[in-house]
Amino acid sequence: LQPVKELCVPSKEEISTILASKDVPRELRAAIAIMAYRGVRVGGLPSMNIDYTNQSFNTTSKGKLHNGFLTDSETVGNTPVLKFFNVFEGKKKPFNSLTSPQIKMQVKYWMDKLHQKGVISSCYSCHDFRHHFAVAQYRGDYADANRGGNKGDIYKLQKMLNHSSISITETYLKTLNLI
Repeated sequence: LQPVKELCVPSKEEISTILASKDVPRELRAAIAIMAYRGVRVGGLPSMNIDYTNQSFNTTSKGKLHNGFLTDSETVGNTPVLKFFNVFEGKKKPFNSLTSPQIKMQVKYWMDKLHQKGVISSCYSCHDFRHHFAVAQYRGDYADANRGGNKGDIYKLQKMLNHSSISITETYLKTLNLI
């Protein structure tokens, strides 16, 4: 049996710090941004398709379509989320040369480095960024015109996380001590 990793949810400030870090490769910061701000599973990154004209994306994760927006109006610090994807120079499938285990290993490596330097409080995993998304959405931390008011709405959160049933979302929120 492997030891169970303690549940960690990065704060808004830590997400901003990670995404502003010049240590972390720009491509990896874009991957972290999409996991933290759109709740995409790491398994959905290799098949992600970005439509820069419409500022949208789609991908398949666990056999289900997941789509959403990357807008100029949404910012991290003063940087629009969409700008994180400029590193790909309009490439429609920016992560297709990587597998999800490769992305996970890269995230682990860089989070270990930032944690060892004392920049972040924990060594976050890809799934911890998805946890951040779930917590932020449920609390209403990132209310904007594209996502509307989602505070406390478990049904909207279920759709945003692409869960097949409300009981999965409920379990998720219980695990995160939100309900």
